[in-house]
Amino acid sequence: MKLTHKSQILSQVLIILCLGCSHLERPAASDGGQKMPSNSLQADRAYLDSLRDEIPEEIQQTNDQQAYILSFFQDRNLRPSRVRSNFQKDISRKRNRLNKYLQDQRDKFNSESRKKKDAFLKKLKKTRDRFVDSKPSREERKEFFDKQDEQRKIFFANDKDKRKEFSYEQKMIRDDFNQRLREMRQAFRDEWRLYQQEYKAKEKVKKEQERLRRRAIRSTPSALKRNIKDFSPEVQQIILDLDNMYKGEAQGL
Repeated sequence: MKLTHKSQILSQVLIILCLGCSHLERPAASDGGQKMPSNSLQADRAYLDSLRDEIPEEIQQTNDQQAYILSFFQDRNLRPSRVRSNFQKDISRKRNRLNKYLQDQRDKFNSESRKKKDAFLKKLKKTRDRFVDSKPSREERKEFFDKQDEQRKIFFANDKDKRKEFSYEQKMIRDDFNQRLREMRQAFRDEWRLYQQEYKAKEKVKKEQERLRRRAIRSTPSALKRNIKDFSPEVQQIILDLDNMYKGEAQGL
């Protein structure tokens, strides 16, 4: 028995609806009954920045961190493993940039410290040479060299204190970074678990839709009608219409 042109079209519609309108599709997320204004994305940036200035810094940092985490989940079709890899790569880049910054700062500090030390020692030597050339007495020599020793001790003590202070500041920067990193990793893991559940559910839906599509292709409306509860209301109506059409064509032969 050949199908009419209209029956063929309905059969194709049935296959499409099986793919896109099955009962396994997840309902759209509720927005709590609230609608975003249509021009919300066109708000004046300067006004938003002024509002941001009024927000406490701690809250700003929390919002920035949340926006950063959510940026990895914008493409809802990426595999969870890919999302996690992208996050880890970005964290690694941030750590490398921090390491480079700290090393550059340390190199700069060491270079400036070395220059100051060389200049200080050179100045002491110049002063010492002039003093020795003046042929001082024993008492004057003792007093002069004692004074230079004291200057040397003060200089190197100050240099040591500055080095300790610099190292402490670098440690604080690294500790703060590591603390933020731990918070970001935890926030990412929480969001990633939800995304993984969503992705698995979507993949399950896709597989079931494909199964229904294949089943619709090789089945007759009467066969699909026996399991009509497996389909969404829209598909159920198409199955009933197509079944009636089959019966009408059969009676007309």
